[in-house]
Formats: sequence, structure tokens, C-alpha cells
Amino acid sequence: MTKEELDNLKIGESFNIENRKFKIVKSNECEDCCFHDKGCGILKIYDLRPDCDLFLRKDKTNVIFAEVD
Repeated sequence: MTKEELDNLKIGESFNIENRKFKIVKSNECEDCCFHDKGCGILKIYDLRPDCDLFLRKDKTNVIFAEVD
């Protein structure tokens, strides 16, 4: 998925990283994110995950990422 595609994902949509699927969920609690303290910054540097901060997202909403089956 390209950076542009990642940046345009909406709440409820999903993306994959290394055969694992993650869903975008509205939340203000970074601690609830599956990437919290597990490579969050590195994944963003390499454009492997979407933005999560309301100041960077087009919908101006804080989100986290939840792993799904």
C-alpha cells in the first residue's frame, strides 16, 4: 500500500503489515494501540502505518490500530 493510500484510510478500514491485519479505531489512548511501545515510530518513518494523530489526519480524529483476524 502506498503512503497516499495509507494516509487516506478512514476509521473502520484496515491495512496489512507482514501478513497481519490491523483496523483503524477512534481513540485518544495511545496505550490501547497494538503498536504502542512496539515500533510505532519506526513503522511511521518507513510509511508502513497510517498517521494516528489528529493534527496529521485528514479527518482530524485521533486513532489507534487494533489487530484483527
